[in-house]
Amino acid sequence: MPLKLYVKYVSVVRDQVGKDQEVIVLDKEKATLRELLQLLYEKYRMEESPVEELLVLVNGKRLDPDEYLPDESQIIIAPPVSGG
Repeated sequence: MPLKLYVKYVSVVRDQVGKDQEVIVLDKEKATLRELLQLLYEKYRMEESPVEELLVLVNGKRLDPDEYLPDESQIIIAPPVSGG
């Protein structure tokens, strides 16, 4: 059964991929957050930064990059938050 993910891009990440959001359907039942991000880097030729440097929320929570993504997850990918 395919894995369906709803991905929303924020700020400079949105600029790199050229869209606000998309539905990604993977032809496998399980995928980790790290695998998803690698796929996106390759698909959009994004400037690759370590997974730990991005703000990635899965269903409103931060996940370990090697954790499996639940089907129908809502994923938000944003640049790291910096402040002063």
